[in-house]
Amino acid sequence: IYFSINVTPIFEIKETFTHKNLEMGIGGGVTLSFSKEEYNPSIPYSTSINGFVTPQHIKIIGQCQKHSKRFHVNFSNGNDIVFHFDVRFNEKCVVRNSTEDGRWQEEERFENSFPFHHGKIFTLDFIANEDNVECRYDGQFFTEFTYRNRHTDVKSMSIEGDVELHYFRDTLIPTYDHIPKESYSIQPRDYFFPTVKFATALNGYRFPMHVRIIGKCPEKGDRFEVNFVTNKDVAFHFNPRFKEKVVVRNNTIDGKWQHEERTPKGNPFKKEKVFILDFYAQQTHVIAKLDNIEIASFAFRSSPSSIVGLEIQGEIELYLVTISNI
Repeated sequence: IYFSINVTPIFEIKETFTHKNLEMGIGGGVTLSFSKEEYNPSIPYSTSINGFVTPQHIKIIGQCQKHSKRFHVNFSNGNDIVFHFDVRFNEKCVVRNSTEDGRWQEEERFENSFPFHHGKIFTLDFIANEDNVECRYDGQFFTEFTYRNRHTDVKSMSIEGDVELHYFRDTLIPTYDHIPKESYSIQPRDYFFPTVKFATALNGYRFPMHVRIIGKCPEKGDRFEVNFVTNKDVAFHFNPRFKEKVVVRNNTIDGKWQHEERTPKGNPFKKEKVFILDFYAQQTHVIAKLDNIEIASFAFRSSPSSIVGLEIQGEIELYLVTISNI
């Protein structure tokens, strides 16, 4: 755990523990809840939620295969369903509803546009507001549902039906009126289904930095690369290669490649398998994790403060790129 003030690290604690349901108490009655993540969980999926409250944010990345008919997401309080989100391919609509004393109430049907497609990776965001839950599809507002029951009583969330779940995240980021907003870390920047070659500036982001890439390597692909670049060089080059069965790390100085570092255990990426690739960039080094398992690290050979951009290119399908401060 890194502790920081105004994004500047002041100390860290190195212990082994699970972070899935971690809470930290702070004097003055403030409690910070950290994010809970799951990678490729099985369906049906269920997780506990201690109330669905502002500004709680749940993100789901999934995929419906060719013969999928429907799937649903339920937020429940133990006795009733506070919010039911039901994707129906056969009707080409999304139904929202709730139950009271076990009985279904009036349906709200969204039939103007049905964005889900068989075989297509999608992202769903459920954001808790004071009076309603906001639903986003691939980062864009899709629909909302006004609460009929107390959303603060939600105890669990479940996902069932014809869907593959690649990623789940439940995040609560509190805000405080007495702390100037300019003191917060820059909010995560999300790029949904970006084209390849992908390039973006990293202006404003400080170390430690987190870059998450969700994508897939096509069957006929051989390699792709992720580059953290300066104005004239590559500060960190990450290059999975299928034919060579290796992941290469390197950098350039004055445009010339330096000594390669290669993974001793081959290339852990699998073709046609959706992956979640995380880069945790510190002041001295960067750590790479694949599906939450560390696969490589690289000590910076030049000052990371000169890094100005991120580039992704090669034979890769990109579903989501997220950049944030840690």
